[in-house]
Amino acid sequence: MRGRPTRQLDVRVASRPLSTETRVRPKLLTDLPPEMAKLIEDVVIDSKGRAVPKLYSKAWANGELRKMLNISAKEAPKDITQLSDQELLRHWRSKPVN
Repeated sequence: MRGRPTRQLDVRVASRPLSTETRVRPKLLTDLPPEMAKLIEDVVIDSKGRAVPKLYSKAWANGELRKMLNISAKEAPKDITQLSDQELLRHWRSKPVN
């Protein structure tokens, strides 16, 4: 039969009330400015299907940098080139001779 196609409504869909729930769609990481995108370490999907960004921890990063650069140490270990003459002689005398 020729003519316009007819739409048949699904009775199950028509009988449900409309949802008034507001949904928030997260921005794509490529749409974020570079300054904001670099703060996100990972994106995790929770049990309700929402995207939850995991941010880098500034405190953890600061602690790691302090360890790496030995900033938190009370005093930097002395190199043999930084020893005074007296300290150098004491250092050599304390070493056992084989």
